[in-house]
Amino acid sequence: MDWSPWLPLSTSSDRWEPAVYQIRLMNDGIPFTINRLLGSDEDAIFTIGKTKNMEARRKQFACGLEKCYGHSEANLLYLLMNYSRLRRALSKPSVEYRFTNRETDKLAIEHEAALLRAYIVRHGELPPLNSILPDRYGEKTPWKEV
Repeated sequence: MDWSPWLPLSTSSDRWEPAVYQIRLMNDGIPFTINRLLGSDEDAIFTIGKTKNMEARRKQFACGLEKCYGHSEANLLYLLMNYSRLRRALSKPSVEYRFTNRETDKLAIEHEAALLRAYIVRHGELPPLNSILPDRYGEKTPWKEV
């Protein structure tokens, strides 16, 4: 897969095309392991999403994380990092993202659904900030075992 390197959320993607992205939480430069139903997520993926414009989405997420206004999943992460026990668990928190471009929005939607399905099969549940599984019955993107 042609993923970008992991980048700090403050770093521009310089991409304005459709893309699929992942966002992870770091603590002192190390991925913050997330306990999941079927084991631990060592990659610390907090959300998987798709966008029609990667740079606009990165800015929305950064705004939500800074001001609790912008992107619903970033707003939730802001609340968790500032008002939950997560705050005490993190000594030096940071957020990173990576993305892979797609030629069309339709391809991005399909790729996002496939990544979310793979995450569920591997970990037993969606990433913490994802609340909806697109095409959950597999009409467009079939389920696969890992």
